Amino acid sequence: MSYVLYSITVTVISETVMRVTDNLATSLQASKLSASEGRTMAERTVDCLTQMRNENKFEEIYEDAVKLQKELGKWFFVPFVQE
Repeated sequence: MSYVLYSITVTVISETVMRVTDNLATSLQASKLSASEGRTMAERTVDCLTQMRNENKFEEIYEDAVKLQKELGKWFFVPFVQE
């Protein structure tokens, strides 16, 4: 996997996880939310993320990353950091 494709894959994975957790954060800010409702929402979020943690979901995300790399082509720039 090239460095650029790896970076795009990490970006797509991060965006996917952030979308799920952002939904939780938004829901938890409701003014009329009980502790038990908040706990249920948090548990559902964990369940959702756990279900996403499988080979099929990774392949789907990887395919999205490859597609994104092709769309961006040379316009996607990732600075090379030498360790």
